[in-house]
Amino acid sequence: MAASEPEGHGNPQVGAALLLAMVFLMLLKYITNAGDPDIRRYSSEIIHSTIGIFCAVLFFSSINELIEHYVFEGFEIHEQTQVILLLLFAAAWFGLLQLGLAVSSNLFVSEERYRMYWATPAGKRCTKLNLHTSCLFLAHVTGFATIQAWATLQQLEWFKQDALHASLSIPMSILFVFVLSSGWGAVRHCITAWDDHLDSRENFWLEHVQEAETDVTSLSVSFLVVQVIRFGISGELPDSEGNDPAGQSSTSNVLVLFLFGFIFALAAVALLTGLCRCQRLRSNPEAGSLHSDGGLLEADEGRRSSFTRAASFQSIQVSFRAWCSRESFHSVLERTRETLIMCLALSFAWSFFFAGEGWMMDLTHVKSKDPTLSAVYLAGALSIASFVCIWCMDKIYDMRTAGEGNDRVAKGLVQLIQAFGILVGIAWERSFDEAVLAVASATSDPVLTKSLLAICSVLVVAPAWRMYIAPMVVLGGWRFGLDPHHICNRMRAITDRGESPQALEFADEYCKFLHELQCVHHGGPNLEEPHMDSTTAVFKLGLSHAWSQAGSLTTSRRELHSISASNERS
Repeated sequence: MAASEPEGHGNPQVGAALLLAMVFLMLLKYITNAGDPDIRRYSSEIIHSTIGIFCAVLFFSSINELIEHYVFEGFEIHEQTQVILLLLFAAAWFGLLQLGLAVSSNLFVSEERYRMYWATPAGKRCTKLNLHTSCLFLAHVTGFATIQAWATLQQLEWFKQDALHASLSIPMSILFVFVLSSGWGAVRHCITAWDDHLDSRENFWLEHVQEAETDVTSLSVSFLVVQVIRFGISGELPDSEGNDPAGQSSTSNVLVLFLFGFIFALAAVALLTGLCRCQRLRSNPEAGSLHSDGGLLEADEGRRSSFTRAASFQSIQVSFRAWCSRESFHSVLERTRETLIMCLALSFAWSFFFAGEGWMMDLTHVKSKDPTLSAVYLAGALSIASFVCIWCMDKIYDMRTAGEGNDRVAKGLVQLIQAFGILVGIAWERSFDEAVLAVASATSDPVLTKSLLAICSVLVVAPAWRMYIAPMVVLGGWRFGLDPHHICNRMRAITDRGESPQALEFADEYCKFLHELQCVHHGGPNLEEPHMDSTTAVFKLGLSHAWSQAGSLTTSRRELHSISASNERS
């Protein structure tokens, strides 16, 4: 009789994924509540960018797969025709980007209604949140639509001959985005010059459109550059989604791609620091040095200075002469510099992502068995590595003595942190895409099921991202570890109902919190802590007024009800 085999203990790969998920979840708690305000800010920015990019890529990929399956394959469209249709698709997304940001900036709202809305604190917060989230979402959807078009062009036989032929798609994509940006720039010129002055709505629109177009250009160009580099390293061009045709990468190829990633990162920081130095010398030639008085938290506030120069025209005339004026030329030059820096930073992100993917497949050997687990391993590893790198960069910055170069180094860190956010976002989107594909493969129509699941997931994640995660970055919630406006809204929602037991309990806890916040520096022999009634007197006054109003309304309703009941009895 054969010896009995030992009883199994489950799948070790699933157990490892579960442990990784738990460690990653607790790591998020640690970094978002760190004592260093820089760490809190940058971790919130990475989480915000990750979820925004996750939603954008997942939404675009679901629509793109429907088009490829039911249009390209269903009608057997030729490859060249597919490229033309994808370019038109990207141009359409470019137009939707302009329209979406115009709607988010309240450009189509009447001036009187907009002034009333902007005068309220809630109106300002909603406008900032809508603009920031729509800019991030639409810019990355448009960017990946552009990537899909030009990466498909690279798959044509003429471009697949060698890396040199494939690299010709890079200037073509730059020219494509430049033509679209110039055309829509002329349209924006016409709109903003209509009333001979720029109001806040038009300022917001122009500012965020410029930022979005920079993201679109840098996304598409950086992806194509890394595709050409991988082609030159391995001799085989990856497909339009960046997947290796052989399904695996050698160790030497992975190391070379990691090396290119480091080169891109160093080039981005060096270029940015050099430009900041030159700009300061031009503005103040006698100074010769930079002194950061704002710290690392305010390092990226000058990121959009080019927009101020581009939007400072008085009585703009839409003509070729105005369009090619000296001031417009300097604005375009500044924008080109920002785009080049972002291209280098995103090339670093793409290089590390594909190198990490090849390294993870070689390390775990699970790609052919379970691609979902392999994608989860990669996303978790890249997330942890990104947070560790940011922590190390921040510590290196804190160790520097105050003086020359601090502000320039801080700006470089901001660019790299944005690249880390895109790196982590793409990694988690890939893992979720594999998970959705695994579920959809068990149905009769996998393509339609996968697209529907992806769109439903975006509809669930995107509102939560807009309401609870974006305020941590846009409204400065990272400073406190929470969004104070949510506390006020919940307090108002509960206490407006009247003097209920739940409202009393909530108000009591709120008074304790308010008292502790106001007395944080009190105590001791020199400054005694005041009584809680003194610190919460203003809040209690407003609360009693609100409850009296609610009580009078309740009394009026009861009187009306009793009158109607007596009339019915009569």
